[in-house]
Amino acid sequence: LLWLLLASNVLAVTRTYDAEAAPIPQIDSITIGGTWVTTETYSVQIGNSTLTITTGSDTTTTAQVADALKRAINATSIDENKVGAEKRNAAGQRLPEFRDVEAILDPANSAIVLVRSKVAGIPFGTPAGGNMTVSETSTSGTITRASVQAATGPWHWNNATNWSGNTL
Repeated sequence: LLWLLLASNVLAVTRTYDAEAAPIPQIDSITIGGTWVTTETYSVQIGNSTLTITTGSDTTTTAQVADALKRAINATSIDENKVGAEKRNAAGQRLPEFRDVEAILDPANSAIVLVRSKVAGIPFGTPAGGNMTVSETSTSGTITRASVQAATGPWHWNNATNWSGNTL
């Protein structure tokens, strides 16, 4: 009987949603690899917006491709701050889902672009949905995306910090 009373008390614990978690921005990495040649394309899509860059004759090293991508994501006009003769289908900051992200080159590796949400706690592509995806048309160049840090914060029900007792 004592065991039954203790068990019923444990089951009766009520958790409240306190929204105490600090907002943390989403960060993804885009790694450029392989060998690139003139007129090959690579694209980044966030939600319903796609940014496509075409390599120029002077933008074929992995560092140049990564730098061109970073600049295209941060660009406010289609021709702003190009690395060389690459072409873009748009300026990143003019695309709806790209307005809330910014890009930098990884200080430890010039072939990696880090994309960070400007709005901490909100994942890329919200409210349209969908994570960032990458693709390419290169015969031997590669582009890959990886999650570095997931967005979280006071609006995330699955963050234990938001619940009394720090338990989901």
